[in-house]
Amino acid sequence: MNSIAIVVSASSRLLADIILIRLRRAGIDCKKISALFPTRSAPNTVGCWLPVAQGPGIRLGDETIDCAGPLRKDPARTGGPADIPYGIVELLTRAGVEAMGAHILVEQLEQGRILLCVHATNEVEASIAWHVFHHSGAEPIVMGSMLSHGVRREPHHVLPRAPVAA
Repeated sequence: MNSIAIVVSASSRLLADIILIRLRRAGIDCKKISALFPTRSAPNTVGCWLPVAQGPGIRLGDETIDCAGPLRKDPARTGGPADIPYGIVELLTRAGVEAMGAHILVEQLEQGRILLCVHATNEVEASIAWHVFHHSGAEPIVMGSMLSHGVRREPHHVLPRAPVAA
């Protein structure tokens, strides 16, 4: 069965931790969550819930990128230094991300951000993951071939108003 990859870029360890906790509370199994992150900024929840790849990480510029979750087992991870950043792009495309989205996500990694991926097995899990990512304020969200830049907030006129005294 093919999985649907939904990937988001978190700007900090704290945001990545919040997103992972929300995914777990929403019922997403740890076995369906992956993370790519600079070694120096590993989220705490990754160390608690996700198996991290053993051995040296992937070199990306001056950073070492570690993999956790299902992405750590991918054969693209074993590519040599000459394959990077294309090794990470290939890793993401094998997970189901379109090439353009994968290149955008690699740029996010180069900026020190943390990538979180849910490998959803059905549309319900994909929808839950997308909503958790969206309402956490992380961006961009990449879902297969769809790219979502910018998080749209609800307009003011939709929010409840306090009653006006007569």
